[in-house]
Amino acid sequence: MTTTENKFLGNPMITDDAIVSIDSLCEEFGKSARTISNWVKRGLLPRPLNSETRCKKFWRVGQLRAHNRLKQRSAEQAVRILEKKRAQFLEE
Repeated sequence: MTTTENKFLGNPMITDDAIVSIDSLCEEFGKSARTISNWVKRGLLPRPLNSETRCKKFWRVGQLRAHNRLKQRSAEQAVRILEKKRAQFLEE
């Protein structure tokens, strides 16, 4: 899930307050609604906003962007930790 290729997550013209539906996310990532729901369950995407009808799921673009940044930072930290442990192992 990279934001550079995405239609709205990487688009600075779209504000963080914009609302997107699960249909938009399916189009954005080229995945099915079931896959998007599974990503939410696995923590790869944030939980959707509560909707009045609960039939459709919606997210704020800012919520998706913030979640993506957090995941990227976590991955970068994990890589740094692994590199540090590898260096320590090689020194022994």
